[in-house]
Amino acid sequence: MSGMITRALRHGDTVIGKPSKDQEPDVSISGVGIAHKHCVIKYDEELRMAIVTPNAEDPEKFVIKINGQPVIGENVHIKHGDRILIGTNHYWLVVDPKKDAGHMIDYETAMKEANAE
Repeated sequence: MSGMITRALRHGDTVIGKPSKDQEPDVSISGVGIAHKHCVIKYDEELRMAIVTPNAEDPEKFVIKINGQPVIGENVHIKHGDRILIGTNHYWLVVDPKKDAGHMIDYETAMKEANAE
């Protein structure tokens, strides 16, 4: 939530996960509870729309939350301002620069949302 690391979505699928000897994800993250193919974000550049697909193997073990709500076994549309928690400590803020490139949420608020259960 510091705004220090940014990733631009490209048209098509972006695989997020832990690298392995057989697969290098588009966005490489690591840590406890991160799968090799943790999730996929499909972005349609023309429609400016993105969909998150959770891990197919075990979505309850390989956690994804959007705005504090777990994503289990279903695709979820994400939009400007949504917060995505991948695993237990990889937080992403969805920012559409055509709407508001300066949109931010503070870390404390994000942590309270993630741990609300």
